[in-house]
Amino acid sequence: MPARSAAREWNQGPQVHGDHQRESLGLSAPPCAATVKLAPQFGSKDSSKVQEGRAATGARRLPRWGARAGWQSAGRVAGSTWWTRGAKKIAQSQGAPLPHRRGIFIAGYHVQRFSVSPMPKAAGRRRRLLKRLAWGSVALSLLWLSLSCFAVWRLTKRSTPPVLEPGDLVPLPGLEEHRIRTSDGLELGAWFIRQAGPRPSVLLLHGNGGSRTSFAGLIPFLAREGFGVLAISMRAHGDSGGEVNDFGLGARRDVEAAVGFLERERPGRKIVVVGESLGAAAALFAARRCRGRVGGYLLAAPYGDLETAVWNRCDNRLFPPFREIAYAGLRLWAPAFLPAGVQEIRPADFLIELPEWMPVTLFASEADRSARIDEVRSMAAAIRSPVRVVAVPSGGHGRFLTSHEREYREEMLDLLHRAECSD
Repeated sequence: MPARSAAREWNQGPQVHGDHQRESLGLSAPPCAATVKLAPQFGSKDSSKVQEGRAATGARRLPRWGARAGWQSAGRVAGSTWWTRGAKKIAQSQGAPLPHRRGIFIAGYHVQRFSVSPMPKAAGRRRRLLKRLAWGSVALSLLWLSLSCFAVWRLTKRSTPPVLEPGDLVPLPGLEEHRIRTSDGLELGAWFIRQAGPRPSVLLLHGNGGSRTSFAGLIPFLAREGFGVLAISMRAHGDSGGEVNDFGLGARRDVEAAVGFLERERPGRKIVVVGESLGAAAALFAARRCRGRVGGYLLAAPYGDLETAVWNRCDNRLFPPFREIAYAGLRLWAPAFLPAGVQEIRPADFLIELPEWMPVTLFASEADRSARIDEVRSMAAAIRSPVRVVAVPSGGHGRFLTSHEREYREEMLDLLHRAECSD
């Protein structure tokens, strides 16, 4: 077959079979040394940049690749550079990219033509490494964003569906069940002990993940002492409405509604608020609206600001650098699920709203790693009214009714007595 005819066959890319056709094109098996055009840049129109190189290979069959076999040789067909797969492997081993390919099958061997940009071997390896690192960084970033988003959504979402909280859980005659409506339209489940005497009313606010059933053992104790008692399940907890738990910021409306309920049901009696963790934060957020209406606060395991509280929990559960990575992800996604950023939810900023005459007790544990004792003492220093800090040596976060029940009840009675005697 003439060389020009072979060139046309090669450019059109047909399938050619049989050794006699391969031999007619001058493509015999013996070793050869062929001149190969190496362009500095593929697609370059400047022919002056084309450099001449040589590729010497041995003629031998390579193992089958997929359904095709390779022929390791390089040569020239009708003045055009062509490569078999063996020559392609040589170019690739030198780091040269092979973006363009055209060819034919001759007797089962695929002949291809390439325009090749020379590249140092080390540079090609470095380029592949950087590419893999880039894709790995993208994958890890997406994983971090996804996990952080899920964590914030889970922490701010209602933890359990509404559950029934019947009054039978408290074996006490005279217990009343109520539904209290908040200013934003939510209904709260409540238990109420109505007392005829002049002693103060106690508003009980549970911690995060709890409900008014947390006080099932405390309510009879306070009722025997002659105090009126109102225990509520705050929004997104227990049998109350709401789907978002914003760590006490929205629950300030629950506190305001409960204080209004006590003012209607037991008018003329002082109101003392007992809040644990989440309940303590909600009580402080409502302090401005309840100024002059509440006569005392017992705040157990309070947190001063959500930013520190989130960091403490990351520090408790993770170690560097995962602690910092998780904390950054939670801060990043918090504004998407909360009405304010993490740095803006600060119950400690409302301590200044407490009147100077009001008795306040802060109850904390020295072993609490979520609301740490030094943070509680810092909050006490910001209170202008008479404040008492009680630190027990052990116990977890907000578990005082089980770990230190006697001390907790004693401090509660002391606060109620001080509230009765205050102006």
